[in-house]
Amino acid sequence: MSMKIRPLTAIAFALGILGLAQAGRLAFDATNAFAAGEATKAATPDAQANANGENAGPPMCLPVDLAKEAGISAAEFRLLQSLQERRQTLDARERDIVTRENLLKATDGRIGERMNALKGVEGNIQKLLGQVDELEAQRLAGLVSVYEK
Repeated sequence: MSMKIRPLTAIAFALGILGLAQAGRLAFDATNAFAAGEATKAATPDAQANANGENAGPPMCLPVDLAKEAGISAAEFRLLQSLQERRQTLDARERDIVTRENLLKATDGRIGERMNALKGVEGNIQKLLGQVDELEAQRLAGLVSVYEK
């Protein structure tokens, strides 16, 4: 099975991982700031900006970089991507199954309607056959009465 990563999925996944990494960095920075106290206040504005990642270039969307930032290995990252792809496949399959189920219900309803219509036709045929039998019996009775005289 070849791995296909859809662009929007990959971007959403990368942004999610970057968000987690950024949240971890912020928590780590807050802890360091609290521990350092006055040392953080004495730092230059450029140093503070670099520590917060504000002057960093645009984030790279390479899987290895994302995996490192998330604190997982590249193999785990690929596994997560394949699991995400599998989830999308299963969701699509579930939608197909639901669609087929709805089609089967609709078809079952139409078959039920046709069965009822056929039962009605069968009832009409039985009624007409009963009338034909009565007419035949009357005709036969008339012939018998003619020949008895």
